Amino acid sequence: GSAAAVPAVTAVAEESATSTYNYGEALQKSMFFYEVQQSGKKPDWNEVSWRDDCMVNDYIPGGWFDAGDHLKFTLTNAYAATMLGWGLLEYQDGVKEIGELTEYKNNLAWALDYVASCDLGDEIVYMIGDGAFDHVWWGSAEVYMRKFKLMKGEDERPYYTCNDSCIEGQMAAALAVGYLCFKDSDPDRADNYLAHAKACFERADKNRSIGDDTEEHKYYKPSSFYDDLFFAANWLYRATGEQSYLDLCKTDYIPNLGKEEQSSEMKYTWGHCWDDTMQGGMLLYAMNTGDSQWKEQFRKHLEYWTTGYGGKQIAHTPDGLAWLFQWGSMRHATTTAFLAYVAADELFADDAAAATKYTDFADSTMNYAFGDNDLDMSYVIGMGDKYPQA
Repeated sequence: GSAAAVPAVTAVAEESATSTYNYGEALQKSMFFYEVQQSGKKPDWNEVSWRDDCMVNDYIPGGWFDAGDHLKFTLTNAYAATMLGWGLLEYQDGVKEIGELTEYKNNLAWALDYVASCDLGDEIVYMIGDGAFDHVWWGSAEVYMRKFKLMKGEDERPYYTCNDSCIEGQMAAALAVGYLCFKDSDPDRADNYLAHAKACFERADKNRSIGDDTEEHKYYKPSSFYDDLFFAANWLYRATGEQSYLDLCKTDYIPNLGKEEQSSEMKYTWGHCWDDTMQGGMLLYAMNTGDSQWKEQFRKHLEYWTTGYGGKQIAHTPDGLAWLFQWGSMRHATTTAFLAYVAADELFADDAAAATKYTDFADSTMNYAFGDNDLDMSYVIGMGDKYPQA
């Protein structure tokens, strides 16, 4: 657990002469955040002393709550788990070195087990909870159902099902990543993930449509699905080695990916997020194919986020944060930083200037989040002397 990890984290920080911030502590606090969001029966490894069992009779128990709400969305559970798993695949040695590997994998499996369970075989559960109730009642998850029963006269929260190529594509990506993360340490769990990943992908590719997931549209409204199919196919290729997934990318998905406004040029602006996985897919496709065309396509994205490309450049706040738009500005910047680290290591390892440029961008973005900003504020709750308070 994290209590045992602190000495290891401290040692790593002291050894690093170049780091102002304790990155091990940042990861530790991030894991704590995920444990705060847990729905269902509290596992014995959860470190949050003030959390307990809750919503144990959801149609599918478990998973993470969404944002500050107590709703559960399969889309955001899958997206977040994919990014967590990708981080582990790229940087497991670092996670292990600071003593966080077990906690990290526990949290990852918590979300992936839920995502796998939301695959019902012919359709998926895409949302659990009553939005109207959720947004008028403020209180702890542990007493939520008492109030729900008083107001609604029901013991179980509503759940909603559909088929949707966006959501099922992201489920497939998450579960393929999960297979890669657990195939050596927990092969039975990994095989279950891969079976669900293939099934979700097959349906998503067959239907190629945004589904009837209207209950979540007030919160998350998917806008395109080819990016999710592209992203998922690249992960399934990595999980299975089957060329057919890359063939689909070439023939069916890439021609339908986003374009720059009033242009035939493939989109390189914007950022990788729950609703647009094109850029992460492009990075993976460049890694999977080794084709310089796609490496250069992804370079455009990182150039846009740093010094500019094609007359377009990301905006910056007065104290230097790359700023995409008002919703989740830090989320977008730090996600792009992650892609930049991966690209520097995987695509541009033989291009010292590019690797340095993109690593510097990623370092400065993460350090901004940890306190290197005009407010001297850490945006990781519980890290440093000054961080956002309720």
